[in-house]
Amino acid sequence: MISDLYYQAIVDRIDSFCEISPAFYIALRPLLKVYKFPNSEYILRKGRSAKFAWFVIEGYLREVTNSNPSNPAHTTWFWYPGDFVLAYPVFFNQKEAISDIEVLPNTILLEISYEDFLTLRLSNPRVNKLEEELKFYYDKARIDHHEDLFNLSGKQKYQKFHNAHPALFNVVKHKDITSFLAMKDFSFRRYYSLLP
Repeated sequence: MISDLYYQAIVDRIDSFCEISPAFYIALRPLLKVYKFPNSEYILRKGRSAKFAWFVIEGYLREVTNSNPSNPAHTTWFWYPGDFVLAYPVFFNQKEAISDIEVLPNTILLEISYEDFLTLRLSNPRVNKLEEELKFYYDKARIDHHEDLFNLSGKQKYQKFHNAHPALFNVVKHKDITSFLAMKDFSFRRYYSLLP
């Protein structure tokens, strides 16, 4: 059984997306498992089905897309505390993952299997609404990020991301942030040394 603190964290986050019956939360709690990651670890690899979804209690994860042979570890997304980690865009339809998902050091996740998620969906009609809201939220976040890559200067991208997630800069490799922000290494180093 997960702790009350972890349970309340996921309940509060779900409530921020939509209202679901108390019966859903009662059914959810015994289906959740806690995993602690002291070191980096891949929890999903490209080409495999996403058998689990996760909720970030503490720490960070990144999505890695290997589309460019000269840069085999291009970071295309980060997840933060309070995020649902759903293999994009394939958890709900159980197609093969198009990217890897890496947990970064000192991360704590809650995990639910796809089979258990289906059980919740069948017994709680509002889960469909939650699914829609999650898809919309993360699709919009990705669209906003891609717009920023094209519309903001390097300095603006750096400042916006640093202001939103300052602690991440002490955890993740800076090359992964430059990859995510589509910045040159020398530009990142300049902003990192000059900007708060």
